[in-house]
Amino acid sequence: MLDRALGYIELGWAVFPLVPNAKKPLTKNGFKDAAKSAYLVRKWWTERPDANIGIATGEASGLAVVDVDVKNGAKGRESLASIKGMTPTLTAATPSGGWHLYYAWPEGGMRSKNGLLPGVDVKADGGYVVAPGSRIDGKDYEWLDPEAHIMAVPDAVIALMRNGTGPKPGPGPEPGGDIPEGLRNATLASMAGSMRKRGMDSEAITAALKVVNAKRCKPPLPEAEVEAVAASISRYPAAEGPGPPQPTAAEEEDDIRPPGFTDDALALEFTAKHAENWRYVAAWGYWLHWEGPRWLKETTLKAFDLARRTCREASARCQHPKIAAKIASAPTVAAVERLARADRRHAATAGQWDEDHLLFIASKEEPVCS
Repeated sequence: MLDRALGYIELGWAVFPLVPNAKKPLTKNGFKDAAKSAYLVRKWWTERPDANIGIATGEASGLAVVDVDVKNGAKGRESLASIKGMTPTLTAATPSGGWHLYYAWPEGGMRSKNGLLPGVDVKADGGYVVAPGSRIDGKDYEWLDPEAHIMAVPDAVIALMRNGTGPKPGPGPEPGGDIPEGLRNATLASMAGSMRKRGMDSEAITAALKVVNAKRCKPPLPEAEVEAVAASISRYPAAEGPGPPQPTAAEEEDDIRPPGFTDDALALEFTAKHAENWRYVAAWGYWLHWEGPRWLKETTLKAFDLARRTCREASARCQHPKIAAKIASAPTVAAVERLARADRRHAATAGQWDEDHLLFIASKEEPVCS
């Protein structure tokens, strides 16, 4: 868990420990204690190695997370499907079957909001999320695609946050009763999800929703909006519910990086530049760098910054804007730095250093590993 927490602060995210097997903070002030200090992270997880990881959202980490809940019948899936213009982004699956959609904290700020839609909350300033790597009741929080790019918060979410046009949390319409304004999209999406799970196709779902819309929605939605809800739900395979937004086949093809721009290629580029003056000791969990007569422990995330420079230089060479953005993204930088740690030109063992952990036993010119 310590390595995961250190990896998150390398991304610029502020973390803090949670009670093992739970979401409750271990620190006195909860997310307000979140830090990007490697010293504090090591201290916290040395004291409680099994602690779960909390990430403070909002300005502290530059994150706004859309929290989609499906536990105990929550309608997060259907509500998510009802939001137009949701873009694929870095997404974590939660133990209960929901998702955390990680977006970049927007300029001008954003506060956390519970009940943006039924089963959908937004975690931003004043909130936190449980990070992947954490575990509750034997089930993990985990990334769906660890290399996915963090996108900007969709306009539709910002509009819901700003205008308060989303349905308020509370009971849904009575079975067979009127569906009031503010619950129409989410209710129709929920019905469509049930139909899709039973194997109904897009045409049948559309027809059924139009009947419900005409008879029960007060006032009825425009037919084009009903058709859009049906089309959105029908994209998912039968017997499955709607999930987080996924890239199209064309988008996935556009995301394929050419030779020289993969994480591994960028890590090799990093090592070619810095192998002479940088070593990584896995047993200690930190980098050391050469400063004149001896090697010094690195505590300022300089290695991560050097990896970021490598990625930015590669991004500037890339002719494909979307791939260039992904190369310069925080997940790519973190992946490059992690891969470089394992390169034999950087790797060193604890036994090669003297007792104060600062002086290398061998001379700088001698090979680090046989």
